[in-house]
Formats: sequence, structure tokens, C-alpha cells
Amino acid sequence: MSGAARVVLFWLEPVPPGTAARTHFDGSRARLRAEGEQVGAEVYADTPSPRSKFARAARVLRLFAAVIRVSRPGDVVVCRFHVLVGLVTWLLRLRGRKIVLLVQGNGEAAFESNRWLRRIPGTRAVLRLGLRQADAAFVINEPLRELVRSAGLPDDKIHAISQGVAAVFFEARAAQGAGEDSDRYAVFFGNLAPWQGLETVLRATELPSWPQGLRLVVVGDGAQASMLATRSDSLVDWRGALPPEQLAPIVAGAMMTFCPKRATASMAEVTAPFKILESVAAGVPVIATDIPAQRRMLSAGGYGVVVPIDDPDALAKAARRLVQDDDLRYQLRDACDRIAPSLAWEVTGAGLVAVVRGLRELAS
Repeated sequence: MSGAARVVLFWLEPVPPGTAARTHFDGSRARLRAEGEQVGAEVYADTPSPRSKFARAARVLRLFAAVIRVSRPGDVVVCRFHVLVGLVTWLLRLRGRKIVLLVQGNGEAAFESNRWLRRIPGTRAVLRLGLRQADAAFVINEPLRELVRSAGLPDDKIHAISQGVAAVFFEARAAQGAGEDSDRYAVFFGNLAPWQGLETVLRATELPSWPQGLRLVVVGDGAQASMLATRSDSLVDWRGALPPEQLAPIVAGAMMTFCPKRATASMAEVTAPFKILESVAAGVPVIATDIPAQRRMLSAGGYGVVVPIDDPDALAKAARRLVQDDDLRYQLRDACDRIAPSLAWEVTGAGLVAVVRGLRELAS
């Protein structure tokens, strides 16, 4: 590395194994390393958020203090966007650090999960401040580009970058071969939060339109786990939370996966769900709800079917169609295979590294 400037990774969002934030953290590190850029320091919390809001606030303050302590003047701090990141990036900039912001969402998920944040004056101003202070921002779609632009960051500092997928999903696809497992099942996986639409899938399994003999395997944990704990039928198989290396073979053996997200403020326009991309990397078609962001993904890729939001009958009928129509299912699997190579984290690493190196050279 030229001069004394280093790269520091900084994630305010917790990164326990198996979470989207952890996938993004590991993938960002992989992108940097693939292009020969080494990470000098890492600041993150690898355990879930504490239940108490006071404990959560205390952990945020500890992370703030840690990133200030371990970074040095001239360092490039690469951080995942968070509604509160602006509280520390201004101080980092004052102390001579450069900020690269990875914008994976619009911050609304924090307000949906922590309603107390809405009652604190100025939180949305802090959100915009965090975006405006970046020396460079990377966005995953056009609505997020517009969000960053509207916060006041100039266009020449905003760059496009795609999401990536952990290598275990590609490996599971290769081990699986050309077809799905002989055991007929579909998969819902990820965080069991209310906006993920698990309830819609469970209701679909109870309808006459659900394909006969198709089991639903659910992998994940979260607020709606109680809905699964009370199920006693053999049609729904809840595995709990699993690490990616155990999840990937389950996905690769499925006939289809589900991404029935609801049209919340945090999801409708800006989401690019890892579960969709991971399914594609594993070679498995997706049935997703018709929110704008997901519709754009499936329309561009041709690797799945779009159904109305909160419509269990439409979801069940789409599942039945994929079970019964082998030609359609294999056509969608072929689309997955065409797109999958572009989903490796390293494929788009050069653009990120070029910006990081440019900022380090400025500081040298």
C-alpha cells in the first residue's frame, strides 16, 4: 500500500453469521482483497443487537470510539450506510479520514424496527448528513442514487455497484448438478421479520391451490418464529437459523424459493434481496412479490415469477405452475445459470478499489 494510509472497514449494523450485513461485510472485504487491497483494521459487532435500547446505544458509542481510535489520518474508512453513521463520519472527516459509503438501503428499516428512533428529533437530518459527508458513495440501484443525490452529494462522487453472493451458493449449485433434489420442496429463508412475508407463504400452504406433496422448508429466525413453533403439520419443516454453508445446499436442492416481501418504505423501491441473488447463484427460480424493486430485478433477469403482494392464493398457484411445468422451471433455471457468474463479489471489485486507492493517494 502506498504511504501510510490504510483501509478500515466499519459496520454499525451488527454482523452475526448468516445475516445480510455479515454477507455484505465479508463480500466487501473479498472485493478489496481480490484486487490486492489489504484491510488495515475492522470495526464491527458480531453478535445480535441487545434487546434494551440503552444497551444498543451503548454499543453504538463503543463502535464510534473504536473506529476513531483504530483509524489514522489519511485512512479510508469504508462503511455500510446506517441511519446513525453521520454522527461519527463528521468527526472522522475532521480528523483527516476519508469516507467511502456503501449504500445498501435508504435507512427506513431502522425506523421500522426501532420505533423509538422516530421520536428523537433530528434523526432524519443525521441520515442525510451521513450521506452528504461521504467522499464517495456506492449505490446498488437508481432509486438509491437519487436518495444520495437528494442529500446533497455531487453526482461525480456517486458510483454504481452490484450486490454479490457468497461462494458457498455457487459451490452448492456445482455439487447439485443440473436438476433439483428428488425430494420435492420449496424454501423460504432469511430473517423472519414481519415485512418478509412469511405469513403469506404459510397461508398459501393451507390452500387447495398449493401443489400436492410440495414441502416448505423454512430456514431462519426472528420476530415471527412463533408462527412456526405452533405448526404441527408435516408440510412445513422449520430448520431454524443456519450458517451459509449449511443453508446453501438446501437452497440448491429446492424446486423454487420465495421472496414475498411487503411494500414497506424500506423495501418497495430500493431493496435488492440477498435471498433472491443467493437463489439465482444456486440455480433455483424465485417467486417474488410485485414490489417495484423486485419486479425490476426479475424482469431484467428472467429467473423467476412475480405475484401480487399479500396474496397467498396467487403465490400457491405460481408454485403449482412451477411444479407442473417442467419446461418453464428449466427455462428459469437456465436464466439463473446465465446470470450467476456476474454475482460473484469479486466481479465488480475493481470499481470499488479504484476509488479507494484514489482517495488513499490523495492522502499520501
